[in-house]
Amino acid sequence: MNNYVKERLAQIHSEAGLSAKEKEIAAVLREDTRKKTKEEIEIESMARVSVGYVYFIKSSDMVKIGFSTDVVNRLSNLKVGNPFGSRLVAAIPGTEDTEAYFHKMFAEYRSQGEWFRIDGLLKVMLKTMPGYVSLPERKANRPKTGGIRL
Repeated sequence: MNNYVKERLAQIHSEAGLSAKEKEIAAVLREDTRKKTKEEIEIESMARVSVGYVYFIKSSDMVKIGFSTDVVNRLSNLKVGNPFGSRLVAAIPGTEDTEAYFHKMFAEYRSQGEWFRIDGLLKVMLKTMPGYVSLPERKANRPKTGGIRL
């Protein structure tokens, strides 16, 4: 190995005189040479999972079951151009996997995409949902009654 390569490797290992970007690259290179434990892999995988809310938004005789980290903003977006109006029925803390679970559970009521007919077990579940949603951005104006008005 020539002297330049030896000096460069020593510099990378010491990180002396490296820019922030070079330090980041050096850290990645060092990490890649070490085999990760199963626990480290699971922790990294969990860190990539987006935690937010699975929401149920009613419009006409349909309900949208979706996932968002900002439900209030999502509801606002769905109201734009919607002639039937939309209202939030419930929001449950969860992940995209939680959303997929509900989609599978109510697949027989699917109309299109994430929109489902309010019927059968889905209708029963929506009626038992609390009448308010406790989100950080939405604390006032909670209805006093529970469930969805069908």
